[in-house]
Amino acid sequence: MTKIISIGTALPTNLLSQKAALAHAKGHCCDNQHEERVLDRLYERTTIKTRATIFLEPDSDDENSIAKFYGSSVANPNPGTAARMERYKSEAPALAIAATRDALALAKIDASEIGNLVTVSCTGFFSPGLDTAIIDIIGLSPDVTRTNVGFMGCHGALNGLRAASALSTVGANKTLLVAAEICSLHFQYGKKRDNMMANALFADGAAAAILDSDETSLTKGINKSPGSLAINKDLTINLIATSSHLLANSREAMSWEIKDHGFVMTLRPEVSHLIEAHLGPWLTTWLAKYDLQIKDISAWGVHPGGPKILDAVETGLRLAKNKLAVSREILRTCGNMSSPTILFILKQLAEARRETTAAADRGHTVLLAFGPGLTIEAALLTGV
Repeated sequence: MTKIISIGTALPTNLLSQKAALAHAKGHCCDNQHEERVLDRLYERTTIKTRATIFLEPDSDDENSIAKFYGSSVANPNPGTAARMERYKSEAPALAIAATRDALALAKIDASEIGNLVTVSCTGFFSPGLDTAIIDIIGLSPDVTRTNVGFMGCHGALNGLRAASALSTVGANKTLLVAAEICSLHFQYGKKRDNMMANALFADGAAAAILDSDETSLTKGINKSPGSLAINKDLTINLIATSSHLLANSREAMSWEIKDHGFVMTLRPEVSHLIEAHLGPWLTTWLAKYDLQIKDISAWGVHPGGPKILDAVETGLRLAKNKLAVSREILRTCGNMSSPTILFILKQLAEARRETTAAADRGHTVLLAFGPGLTIEAALLTGV
């Protein structure tokens, strides 16, 4: 078993209001007032109020504004993928490094103590990549092992968590997990529903977690109580298990593909129906391996792919509305940042429960995220 001893987060400086994002989208996805009204309703239904972005507001004359980058011509939907990847290369490392520094500071450890590095991203590619940028700037050992989890979508951080946990038990090394995404680089022109929905939901951000094995926790004197946590001091969340499930007959429901003008998402309406129908039975079988039932889970962290996804989880698992309050709050204030979002949720959930719930009463927590496939990723934890 491994422990998460700190979680760091980072957002771009600029906040894009959903109102400003809507105004920009109308100029690239609508030809008349009826289409604008449809877009109004779509953006309102996301429940998002603000999103962090590498871009300035669309009405800015600055070269860094979203309007400058994407221009104004619907007939010529530039920039191409190469230009978007150049921007990813210039922006993603800074976010990843900021989240890493936050995690190291909260854990109160030196970069030299990190033995393994796992990086997660689905919104850009370059090599040498995020991993080498983190090593060079943070000052990790050149001998640190490197694992990249790429293009797995919104559940990528849970895949990374699984890899990081396994690596931490080899040689009792601390492992750094970093998830960084620049989703706003993949704004799509036109009236295709999937594209407009993605434009309305996605945002930029990064998160980092440091994992430690039981062996090093014992030798370093870290508090090992399953109920002990302090995000700002000595966080010890126990990672009990992770699991993955690929739903049958769902390959076309969600996809993420590289096209000439960025990466393009397919997000069919049946995604929420598939989750509502199949999540409960699968989760019931998985939890039974640990002598648990759904009703035994004290806290839930669910990736907010959108409000309909959260509604589907609540309905499918018969959860009370307040059980996903943190997931809804992160969606409202940060948008869907893809892979790092679940770590933002875990951090806020742990901070809230530390203030309101006695250590002995915290019980078990389940994290859930969904991605192309259609795939369910889950993690079981204590100490949250």
